[in-house]
Amino acid sequence: MALGSYEKERNRKGLFIIIALLLVVNALLIYFLTAKRSELRDTNIELAETEETKIELQNLLNDSESELGEYKLQNASLDSIIYVRNEALEKRISRIKQLISSDRISKSALQQAKKQIADLKRQLASFTSEIDSLSRENKYLKDENYVMQQAIIEEQTKNANLSNANRMLEDKVDLASKMRPLNLEGSAVRKRSNGSYKPISKLKRADQLLIKFTLAKNEVAEQVPKVIYLKLMSPSKETIYNEAIGSGKFIFRGEESLYTDKVTINFENKNERVTFAWPVKEYMIAGEYEAILFSENHLIGKTSFSVK
Repeated sequence: MALGSYEKERNRKGLFIIIALLLVVNALLIYFLTAKRSELRDTNIELAETEETKIELQNLLNDSESELGEYKLQNASLDSIIYVRNEALEKRISRIKQLISSDRISKSALQQAKKQIADLKRQLASFTSEIDSLSRENKYLKDENYVMQQAIIEEQTKNANLSNANRMLEDKVDLASKMRPLNLEGSAVRKRSNGSYKPISKLKRADQLLIKFTLAKNEVAEQVPKVIYLKLMSPSKETIYNEAIGSGKFIFRGEESLYTDKVTINFENKNERVTFAWPVKEYMIAGEYEAILFSENHLIGKTSFSVK
């Protein structure tokens, strides 16, 4: 073979080798480029799915907080239960947030986060169902309590009305049983030696002020001893009072009052006659006197008379 032909053949082989090497390099470049593109595509998909999961999680969180807030407003008596359940939900949400907190996340972590979100939805549904059930039960109890309260109020009203009716009846009976004086009169007198009384027109000549009357018959009144109080008012409108000869104090309609004299009558419904004889003293003056009678917390009669 000629020298020139040999050189040409060697150059041709070298060119083929270079071409083959270039083809290998190109193939490798194409392989790596394709792999890189696939990796970038997978990364973009993962990032996109991660962002979608974050949005889904945030929406779920917002919906959960909003729903729980409505339950709190609707039923304050279940707040303690809602608080416990809400705390459990927030812990689960916190764990999910940790799984997707990174900008890059593995597919397995992403799948785990999605699974936990699905579990969270089921837990929230179960929770809301529980709260609804408790709310209905609570409402039923409230309605039952309301009915019971109304029944109690109605019964109390009936008892109050009955008590009022009984009190009114007692008042009527009490009023009907009140002692009533007949022919009530007062005068200045002088007592005779035979025990009778002589009317005197002038106070300085009299030795007693005489109050007398007859008790009217009363079929309602109990036939028991009756205490009758006399309040003798002077012309100066003061109660004549001398504790040494029988005056004292009594209670009339819840208030303490003075009485001049008192007498106990054994009431037998036979028109019992009652007499008060009060001694005339030097301090007593001429003018109009008033005699007021009380018995069993009633003012039963009064009269006035004048002496010179």
